[in-house]
Amino acid sequence: MATIRTRTRKDGSAAHTVVWRDPDLGLKSRTFTTQQRAQDLKDFLDANSNSLKLATQAKKAADRRAPTVADIVEHHLTELIGITEGTRGNYRRLMERHLEGTQLATTAAEDAVRKDVRGWLDGITTKSGDPASWKTRANLVAIVSAAYRTQAREGKMTANPAEGALGKDIDLPDREPVLLTVDQLKALRERVTPRGYALLIWTLTATGMRWGEAIALRVKDLRLNGDRSVIHVWQAFKRGANGTVILGTPKTRRSSRLISIPADLADALADRTRGHSPDDLVFTNSAGGVLTSSRFHRSVWHPLVDRLIEDGTLTERPWVREIRNAHCTHLLQAGVRVDVVQKRLGHESPATTLGVYARMTQEDDYAAAAAVDW
Repeated sequence: MATIRTRTRKDGSAAHTVVWRDPDLGLKSRTFTTQQRAQDLKDFLDANSNSLKLATQAKKAADRRAPTVADIVEHHLTELIGITEGTRGNYRRLMERHLEGTQLATTAAEDAVRKDVRGWLDGITTKSGDPASWKTRANLVAIVSAAYRTQAREGKMTANPAEGALGKDIDLPDREPVLLTVDQLKALRERVTPRGYALLIWTLTATGMRWGEAIALRVKDLRLNGDRSVIHVWQAFKRGANGTVILGTPKTRRSSRLISIPADLADALADRTRGHSPDDLVFTNSAGGVLTSSRFHRSVWHPLVDRLIEDGTLTERPWVREIRNAHCTHLLQAGVRVDVVQKRLGHESPATTLGVYARMTQEDDYAAAAAVDW
């Protein structure tokens, strides 16, 4: 009989290895990221005299039967293009934790109805047993819904029970976006410790760059010439397979861009990079390596936010990416044209830029209210 050996990788994820003695091939093994896939292979091997050839034939015959919701989700994640392996791995871990082993997972995909999806969502909890946040449930149902759309594109199914399963008006996000004021943005920069990270926060504030773009900046990407200075954004660090950090292209085609910066920031960047080689990173961790988001949040961002909330400078806990949203919003409020802000942020469409503004401020609605104060 085949056996399953489970071990923990360095990144904390589990590896499930199926080991068996094939009558034709001898001792063999296959490793999977999910317990279910490993168990499936074991079951097929056990039922077919440990022959991989016979087990594969049996698996193909079984696949011709109606696929389950778990089957179509795995198919979708395998076929999904345009994402990093790190993102694919994150999606798989989400589904392993929250879909695997549930009634919905084993339901035939073509038989599932919205009530089934809704029941699954209602049963999702955090590690401590509390109900999962709206955002978590929204992310999960988006993956299942996308899996059904993949089936529709392939001409296999038409109905999508995951679509609208969260409802419209009755399920509202459990966190409102935080719009950082100009004074709060300055406070983040002025109060951060260690002080070496102040320039990073200043750069994020003044450019609206994404985190992965900022930490990928090299000295040669800075074109510093007083009030005519620009930053060339053409690379970004992303999460790769097994949680590794890899260097790749920015998020979208328009994300490769030149961003003008004020003269005082240019002077500060010049001071920081003086004497460095062109390929040196501008922003690094204390050891001179890549500054990962997790390390920055744990060691710098969360303690900084705690201090600013304690003294009343902040009333809510912002995310780092809300610096970028604030940059967008304040530029639009200052009368900068939408197309200029779009280009500066690297958005694919002006609609994305305006969407950020709409989420972050009610200024237009206040103006509308004033207009009808008859």
